[in-house]
Amino acid sequence: MKLNPVNKTKSGNRYCGPAVISSVTGCTTDEAAKSIRTISGQRAVRGAATRHVLEAFSEHWGVSSRCIFDPHWLTPRNQLPTLAGWLRDNKQLRTSGRVFLIVAGNHFQLVSGRKYVCGITRDVVSIKDDKVKRRARVSEVYELTGAPKLTDAGRAALASKPVQSDRVVARKLAREYGITIELDGYHDDPDDIFAWVDAPFLSDEEDPLYDEGHGGYGWWEIRCKVETLVDYINQRAAA
Repeated sequence: MKLNPVNKTKSGNRYCGPAVISSVTGCTTDEAAKSIRTISGQRAVRGAATRHVLEAFSEHWGVSSRCIFDPHWLTPRNQLPTLAGWLRDNKQLRTSGRVFLIVAGNHFQLVSGRKYVCGITRDVVSIKDDKVKRRARVSEVYELTGAPKLTDAGRAALASKPVQSDRVVARKLAREYGITIELDGYHDDPDDIFAWVDAPFLSDEEDPLYDEGHGGYGWWEIRCKVETLVDYINQRAAA
């Protein structure tokens, strides 16, 4: 497996989740975004959960993933390694042909040896390129393996019709998990909406949104915050 430049058209999706799928598989970022939307139910992919990106890789392109680094969710942010630190401490892993999906600073990026690519660089660059955010804290690392090839499920996903709106999914999850969505006014443009998302039964110490904030602009961001709370609630229940 090798890294390729991100295949983005002039008006194509520019976010990091579709970008890493595009780099590995050669599909366009719009096709990658549609793949993620089919799995996640998002109406527009501006942010993506790691599990949705990994499922898109696996189900639609036959690319497997193996977790290399996934600290406990209670690990303080300042105790997570920086990207520079992780790269330095794992030189023995970064041999030619091995591709790693790294989540650092809430950003998806790919590393293979000394090569790097993400939705910001688009081109394959050195890990020491100025565009690489080397001080970002690493929260997850996965090794990707396999020969990327569009599966039957992938073909069906790319040919599928639009999925449920972010608003519908956010409200449905909020009702199911006791999460509150407080809209601060209402506007005709669904992307010009601001809301506070909260799980009032969680303490500040438990709150996964404590650092990044509870406010969301547009239904896609509101949905992402709801799903972050849902993920935490499910993890806590399973612990």
